[in-house]
Amino acid sequence: MVYTHKTWAKLAFQEKFPVVKASELSLKDSFMRFDPNTENQILLMESLMSQLERGGVQDFRRPAIDPSLDADGNIIYMAGMQPALGILPELLEQKAKNFMPEFNSRIGKNQEYDLFLGVLIKFLVEKRNLPVKMAWAEVCFDSDLIANTASSKIPDSNGMEDTGSRVQGGWADLGNVQKIVLDDRTSQFLCRGCMYTARSPYYSLASKSVPIPQIDITTEKIIKKATPWIIMEV
Repeated sequence: MVYTHKTWAKLAFQEKFPVVKASELSLKDSFMRFDPNTENQILLMESLMSQLERGGVQDFRRPAIDPSLDADGNIIYMAGMQPALGILPELLEQKAKNFMPEFNSRIGKNQEYDLFLGVLIKFLVEKRNLPVKMAWAEVCFDSDLIANTASSKIPDSNGMEDTGSRVQGGWADLGNVQKIVLDDRTSQFLCRGCMYTARSPYYSLASKSVPIPQIDITTEKIIKKATPWIIMEV
């Protein structure tokens, strides 16, 4: 499934900005009864277990597609456009806050991204009937079947895709470009996920970069391949 400009325009607010029902995740979920065996799987499992054991996990809205930029450089969400790339680190947080201040829009945190991945794995197991092991592999090891990577199988990858591609459980653009999140401990930016140039199994939706430097000669190269991961309050 693909969101087009036409179909996107017909969607209701709750379909364009669906709720990530993180509060419904449970240590008793079948996908949580899995023995992780790769670094990404171990890190994600540890993050989910820690957050669920601690309690107080909150739902949040996560736009159904990646953001784009309008002619004035403002964040918008519209299917069929190029993802918002190349936003300088010092502008990221303000642009995210300006998008929908009435819902406290902001750059999502690293642990919130992990919660979204947990919701995605649960969806793949319970709604797509994937075996638990395969669902974890799709998210943490080889995301070719659900995300645009250099080795995507269906459909064949032809480079970076427009926003609204490869919908899974209401969310599109799971791969294609990396997502910029905030580290919970240091408040530095990180890149999560995989991109259209990445060849699995070296990159997956659960992959994580080193912190993005605020001022560095490599910054421009990094942010040209990543888009802000914006979330909102329910």
